Amino acid sequence: MSSLLEKKLFNTFGTARIFEKRVRKYALLIKLLNFLGLAIPIIIGLIYLAIGSVDDVVKWWAIFLGAVQILAFLWSIIDKWDDKHQYSIVALQRQDELFTELSDLDQQDRNFQTVFDRLLEKEKRYKQDDISKSISNKEIRYGTRKSLYRFQVTCPMCNEIPQTEKPAKGKKCDNCANF
Repeated sequence: MSSLLEKKLFNTFGTARIFEKRVRKYALLIKLLNFLGLAIPIIIGLIYLAIGSVDDVVKWWAIFLGAVQILAFLWSIIDKWDDKHQYSIVALQRQDELFTELSDLDQQDRNFQTVFDRLLEKEKRYKQDDISKSISNKEIRYGTRKSLYRFQVTCPMCNEIPQTEKPAKGKKCDNCANF
């Protein structure tokens, strides 16, 4: 990566992949929470209807499953899964839009520097927002791997060009693996 434009393309692509992964994660968690919210009471009700009376074993299972449901629901509220999911969607859209705009820049255009400066300012604002969402080192390695693979660039730590999106089992590079 030699030019600032190439570096920004690399970083923007990796950041978009991080938020894409978060979107999938929180969508799955929310679906699971919704499923449990309906499935557990329905199962307990159907057992009661089928048996007619509830013995101690069924009562304890109902209490256990109800507790699991309540704990999962409380965790989703405390951890703000809905907010994190929504932010990840917006961040993914912004990063993909910025990547497209950067990709479409023509360096021969006489307005290149003006447009590029505007995009750099936009990227700076996005980065400030994204920092508040605590991107982990593991996620940074994930985004780096995706970008290295996409652009077929040599990893500066292990000196390899990724041939797959996922690192080989046992690969220990702290730049493009270990996620």
